[in-house]
Amino acid sequence: DDATNTIQDQEDQLVCTVGEVLIWPGASNVISGNTNFSIDVRARRDETRLMAVEDIVDAINRLCDRRKIDCKIVRKHEAAAVACQDRIASLLAAASKEMIASFPSREWSTPPTLTSGAGHDALAMSELTDIAMLFVRCRGGISHSPLEHVSEEDIEAATRTLLIFLQQELT
Repeated sequence: DDATNTIQDQEDQLVCTVGEVLIWPGASNVISGNTNFSIDVRARRDETRLMAVEDIVDAINRLCDRRKIDCKIVRKHEAAAVACQDRIASLLAAASKEMIASFPSREWSTPPTLTSGAGHDALAMSELTDIAMLFVRCRGGISHSPLEHVSEEDIEAATRTLLIFLQQELT
């Protein structure tokens, strides 16, 4: 509970995702003898992410101590936050607005500006150049899943936006 409260109090767009859960023996009427799971923690600022990881680790350790459960926590990956470059993000937003204005007969919703925790998508490129990201919405917000679905209209909107952005950048 303490970790949850601490995490909920963070105002730095903290995102925590359980990516996998492996339970052995995995039967419905048997108490697990071994459980492994992964947690991905991302935030706009490294300080926020590191505090959240510390809170989560402390909460897991307290719970395991209280229940007399052996616990081993292994950090498999640690990546610093990557900031999108304001100039590029602004140009993508302007290109999106221009794309919407070029089709007055269609009803496009104004896309939001998001802060992404998608460091894995941008981290490698950020070592070479400035970065920003253009997201294409998925039905129900579900991505990285077999249930992910993007409409043709949204693919068209993103493609046209990217074309406008590139034309402005390259001329």
